[in-house]
Amino acid sequence: MKGWTLDTGALIALERRKKRIIDLWSRAIDDEVSITIPTIVLTEWWAGTGTHADVLRDIQESVTFEALDDRLAKIVAIARLKVASATLVDTVVAASAAQRGDAILTSDPQDMQRLRDHFKGIASIVGC
Repeated sequence: MKGWTLDTGALIALERRKKRIIDLWSRAIDDEVSITIPTIVLTEWWAGTGTHADVLRDIQESVTFEALDDRLAKIVAIARLKVASATLVDTVVAASAAQRGDAILTSDPQDMQRLRDHFKGIASIVGC
Protein backbone atom coordinates (compact mmCIF):
# COMPACT_ATOMS: atom_id res chain seq x y z
CA MET A 1 0.00 0.00 0.00
CA LYS A 2 1.35 3.41 -0.95
CA GLY A 3 -0.45 5.34 1.75
CA TRP A 4 -3.68 6.26 3.45
CA THR A 5 -5.93 9.25 3.16
CA LEU A 6 -8.29 9.77 6.10
CA ASP A 7 -11.80 11.16 6.08
CA THR A 8 -13.57 12.85 8.97
CA GLY A 9 -15.09 9.60 10.22
CA ALA A 10 -11.60 8.14 10.58
CA LEU A 11 -10.55 11.11 12.73
CA ILE A 12 -13.67 10.70 14.86
CA ALA A 13 -12.88 7.00 15.29
CA LEU A 14 -9.34 7.92 16.40
CA GLU A 15 -10.74 10.46 18.83
CA ARG A 16 -13.08 7.83 20.29
CA ARG A 17 -10.23 5.33 20.46
CA LYS A 18 -12.07 2.70 18.42
CA LYS A 19 -10.11 -0.54 18.49
CA ARG A 20 -10.11 -1.14 14.73
CA ILE A 21 -8.63 2.24 13.85
CA ILE A 22 -6.13 2.11 16.70
CA ASP A 23 -4.91 -1.27 15.41
CA LEU A 24 -4.76 -0.01 11.81
CA TRP A 25 -3.02 3.19 12.91
CA SER A 26 -0.39 1.31 14.93
CA ARG A 27 0.33 -1.00 12.00
CA ALA A 28 0.61 1.96 9.60
CA ILE A 29 3.08 3.74 11.89
CA ASP A 30 5.13 0.54 12.33
CA ASP A 31 5.17 0.00 8.55
CA GLU A 32 5.96 3.69 7.87
CA VAL A 33 2.85 4.10 5.72
CA SER A 34 2.33 7.66 4.49
CA ILE A 35 -0.83 9.15 6.04
CA THR A 36 -2.53 12.21 4.53
CA ILE A 37 -5.39 14.28 5.91
CA PRO A 38 -6.87 16.94 3.63
CA THR A 39 -7.28 20.18 5.58
CA ILE A 40 -10.98 20.30 4.68
CA VAL A 41 -11.33 17.13 6.79
CA LEU A 42 -9.89 19.02 9.77
CA THR A 43 -12.41 21.79 9.18
CA GLU A 44 -15.33 19.37 9.20
CA TRP A 45 -13.94 17.55 12.26
CA TRP A 46 -13.45 20.73 14.28
CA ALA A 47 -16.86 22.07 13.26
CA GLY A 48 -18.62 18.85 14.21
CA THR A 49 -17.54 18.22 17.76
CA GLY A 50 -15.39 21.06 19.05
CA THR A 51 -11.64 21.19 19.57
CA HIS A 52 -9.50 18.10 19.48
CA ALA A 53 -6.14 19.28 20.78
CA ASP A 54 -5.17 15.95 22.39
CA VAL A 55 -5.88 13.84 19.30
CA LEU A 56 -4.34 16.36 16.95
CA ARG A 57 -1.19 16.58 19.09
CA ASP A 58 -0.94 12.78 19.09
CA ILE A 59 -1.22 12.40 15.31
CA GLN A 60 0.24 15.55 13.77
CA GLU A 61 3.82 14.26 13.67
CA SER A 62 2.66 11.14 11.82
CA VAL A 63 0.59 12.77 9.08
CA THR A 64 0.80 15.18 6.18
CA PHE A 65 -1.92 17.82 6.04
CA GLU A 66 -2.86 18.61 2.46
CA ALA A 67 -4.27 21.97 1.45
CA LEU A 68 -6.75 22.24 -1.39
CA ASP A 69 -4.88 23.90 -4.26
CA ASP A 70 -6.38 25.15 -7.53
CA ARG A 71 -5.50 21.98 -9.47
CA LEU A 72 -7.17 19.67 -6.93
CA ALA A 73 -10.13 22.07 -6.61
CA LYS A 74 -10.81 21.76 -10.34
CA ILE A 75 -10.64 17.95 -10.19
CA VAL A 76 -13.08 17.99 -7.26
CA ALA A 77 -15.48 20.33 -9.07
CA ILE A 78 -15.59 18.08 -12.14
CA ALA A 79 -16.13 15.00 -9.97
CA ARG A 80 -19.00 16.68 -8.09
CA LEU A 81 -20.79 17.14 -11.42
CA LYS A 82 -20.46 13.41 -12.15
CA VAL A 83 -21.08 12.07 -8.63
CA ALA A 84 -23.68 14.57 -7.43
CA SER A 85 -24.66 12.48 -4.38
CA ALA A 86 -21.18 12.77 -2.85
CA THR A 87 -20.40 15.44 -0.29
CA LEU A 88 -17.78 18.05 -1.01
CA VAL A 89 -15.51 16.77 1.78
CA ASP A 90 -15.76 13.14 0.60
CA THR A 91 -14.99 14.23 -2.95
CA VAL A 92 -11.88 16.09 -1.78
CA VAL A 93 -10.76 13.02 0.18
CA ALA A 94 -11.28 10.77 -2.86
CA ALA A 95 -9.49 13.13 -5.26
CA SER A 96 -6.64 13.53 -2.80
CA ALA A 97 -6.21 9.77 -2.36
CA ALA A 98 -6.48 9.06 -6.08
CA GLN A 99 -3.62 11.36 -7.01
CA ARG A 100 -1.25 9.30 -4.83
CA GLY A 101 -2.83 5.86 -5.23
CA ASP A 102 -3.72 5.82 -1.53
CA ALA A 103 -6.29 3.72 0.27
CA ILE A 104 -9.06 5.70 1.98
CA LEU A 105 -9.67 5.06 5.66
CA THR A 106 -13.32 5.90 6.30
CA SER A 107 -16.26 5.25 8.58
CA ASP A 108 -18.58 5.15 5.56
CA PRO A 109 -17.21 2.80 2.89
CA GLN A 110 -20.47 2.79 0.89
CA ASP A 111 -20.32 6.52 0.19
CA MET A 112 -16.66 6.35 -0.76
CA GLN A 113 -17.28 3.42 -3.12
CA ARG A 114 -19.35 5.67 -5.42
CA LEU A 115 -16.39 8.01 -5.61
CA ARG A 116 -13.96 5.15 -6.17
CA ASP A 117 -15.95 4.26 -9.27
CA HIS A 118 -15.06 7.76 -10.57
CA PHE A 119 -11.51 7.99 -9.21
CA LYS A 120 -9.79 4.85 -10.49
CA GLY A 121 -6.52 5.75 -8.72
CA ILE A 122 -7.87 4.95 -5.24
CA ALA A 123 -6.13 1.79 -4.04
CA SER A 124 -8.93 0.59 -1.76
CA ILE A 125 -11.58 1.65 0.72
CA VAL A 126 -10.95 0.52 4.31
CA GLY A 127 -13.72 0.79 6.89
CA CYS A 128 -12.80 1.80 10.41
